Amino acid sequence: MNRTTGTKHAVFQALQKDFDITNLGRVKQFLGQEVRCNGGFYSLRLASYIDGLIEKFGMKDCNPAKTPMDPSYMKLDNSSNSKPFADITRYRSLVGALLYVAVNARPDVAVSVSSLGRKVSSPTEMDWTAAKRVVRYLKGTRGYKLQFGPGKGWSLEGYSDADWAGDQASRKSTSGYTFFSEKVRSRG
Repeated sequence: MNRTTGTKHAVFQALQKDFDITNLGRVKQFLGQEVRCNGGFYSLRLASYIDGLIEKFGMKDCNPAKTPMDPSYMKLDNSSNSKPFADITRYRSLVGALLYVAVNARPDVAVSVSSLGRKVSSPTEMDWTAAKRVVRYLKGTRGYKLQFGPGKGWSLEGYSDADWAGDQASRKSTSGYTFFSEKVRSRG
């Protein structure tokens, strides 16, 4: 038994003296997230959560989208081009669910969801259509997962970028970042 395992075991036994607890082993499901460990790599996937989202918003028969958002959506000032969306609560519910997906395991939809979140006070029909497109994208990519790996022998690279006043309506800027890790290959 190594030192870490021994410490975990000791903590578990100490807690068991005062509390009724059970050790269920490695986590497999947590707050809608599927957690897997394989060869020292942990992965998070939200396939079941996405399936529930598709069901909740009546999109079982929709066609998957190849991208989370139409590029022209962010360039348009749709406040004057589209009529107000009638059910603001439904829009907020969808954007909140998409935010959960983006924050927990799917950074590939973060920019799209952020743009949709700017409209929660007064969404339009165009905003609703854009939000449903994110769901369609998630349907086609429901198996994607966020993977974390061990640090030894791996490198981490980060990139960031920002636009300047990219939102045509508010003139607000958008920034973003991404990180990649890869196995360091020996050169020889």
